[in-house]
Amino acid sequence: PELTDKLMMDIPSFNVQRLPLSETTSFIRPARLRNLSPDHTLVLINGKRQHRTAGITSAATQAVDLAQIPASAIQRIEVLRDGASAQYGSDAIAGVINLILKRRVGVEGYANMSQYFEGDGTTRQAGLNYGFALPKQGFMNLSLEYTKGDRTSRAIQRPDAAAYVLAFPDRAKYVANPVQPWGQPDRETR
Repeated sequence: PELTDKLMMDIPSFNVQRLPLSETTSFIRPARLRNLSPDHTLVLINGKRQHRTAGITSAATQAVDLAQIPASAIQRIEVLRDGASAQYGSDAIAGVINLILKRRVGVEGYANMSQYFEGDGTTRQAGLNYGFALPKQGFMNLSLEYTKGDRTSRAIQRPDAAAYVLAFPDRAKYVANPVQPWGQPDRETR
C-alpha cells in the first residue's frame, strides 16, 4: 500500500526492506537504489529537493520517508541511475528519484484492503485526489490518503520464557506468549 512498495515493484534496482523490531526503521523504511546507502539517493518532488527524515538508522544513515507522500498525488515517477552524480553531485551517487505531482482537473479516488495468508496484518487504505483550476492559469491539487495497518507476528516463545513457565506453572498466566513479538507494528498514516 505504501509508495515504497509500489516503487519496488516497478524499479529493478530499488530495494526496501521491512525490518521488524528495528526502532524507527519499522516505520520509516529506508529505500536503496543500486544497493547503496539510503542517503546516497537524491529524492526530488517536481524537481525540488526533498528533505530527509530525522530518523537515523543503525547504520547511521538518513533517508527520505517516501511512504508519507500520498500515491494519489503522483502523476509519474522519473528515475535516473547512470550519470546522476555527474548532474546532481555527491547526493546522487546511487541515483535520482523525481516524483512529478498531478496537474489535472477532476476527482479520482481509490480504496483497497489486503491481508497476509497467516490472517494478520490487515491493511485498509483509501485515497482521494481533487484538482481544480484557479484564475489566471493557476492550479490547485489536493490529495488525501489514509492507511491503517494491523500488526503482524511471526514469533515463537523464547526458550528462557518457556523454561520459566515450566519451572513456575503458577506464574504462567503472567507471561505473555510470545514474550517478544517479531513482526510489523500497528501503523496508521493520514
